[in-house]
Amino acid sequence: MAAPALSTDLNRGTRTRVLTYTQSGANDGNVDVELHRPLAALSAQLVGTFTAGTVAIQGSNDNSNFVALPTAVSFSAAGIKSVAQADLGYRYYRAAFSSMNSANSLTLTLVAKMLV
Repeated sequence: MAAPALSTDLNRGTRTRVLTYTQSGANDGNVDVELHRPLAALSAQLVGTFTAGTVAIQGSNDNSNFVALPTAVSFSAAGIKSVAQADLGYRYYRAAFSSMNSANSLTLTLVAKMLV
């Protein structure tokens, strides 16, 4: 199956955006999200069959040079994680899927809550 793909991008009210990405098989890749307004919170939930690999959340202000967040957010198993309050200042965020296993079948949900 293809690299990670956006399956839903929904606004829940005026301050919350929910994005869902699916990844299946040994395909690595990045999915980038632009968030136009300052964030109050950003969380990620990874579910599905996770045999091997990592999914890391990265940040950028120019949509070109992505870096690991100062307080790392990385998955090597299913779970829920939040981005530290101090790391919410980026305009762009990336979910970097790497070293995926052919048995993987994952769904990553990002929930962004805007300040205003």
